[in-house]
Amino acid sequence: MITAENGDSWTVKGDNGTTYTVALGTGTMFGSKKTPATRQQFPVGDHVRISGPISGSTVTATDIRNSSAKTTTPASQ
Repeated sequence: MITAENGDSWTVKGDNGTTYTVALGTGTMFGSKKTPATRQQFPVGDHVRISGPISGSTVTATDIRNSSAKTTTPASQ
């Protein structure tokens, strides 16, 4: 779940209780190819699935989608 948004950095809480910092960049894709979205469509409180490399507790997001489940799980590539 997104717990905070501050410019190109979001804070999310994973389904395992871990808090992650999510770095957004120009290459971050929001939504899917079939249903593209913008970062504004992901407000604090949304449950998301994030893909991208993880370093410690920081995820460099390559892909952010709405999660059909009520969990947030950063997924490494």
